[in-house]
Amino acid sequence: MLVGEGLLAHKGQIVDASFVKSPKQHNHRKENKEIKSGKTPEEWSTSKKHQKDTDARWTMKASERHFGYKNHLKSKLITNY
Repeated sequence: MLVGEGLLAHKGQIVDASFVKSPKQHNHRKENKEIKSGKTPEEWSTSKKHQKDTDARWTMKASERHFGYKNHLKSKLITNY
């Protein structure tokens, strides 16, 4: 079906994720430990809770560190973005 549409993955093609950057977090070790366990630090005020992105993560790509989200799709074929 995909071959008939000219959409065949060939050797040398790569699948890569782009990144959606998020403001870098400057948390203390205790705060990071609580965030990783799924909790919000109790000492954070309501406004601070709204400003922190506790779902974003650090990752590396080509020896560069990125903080945010990976923008990729699973089981979809993308020919243009």
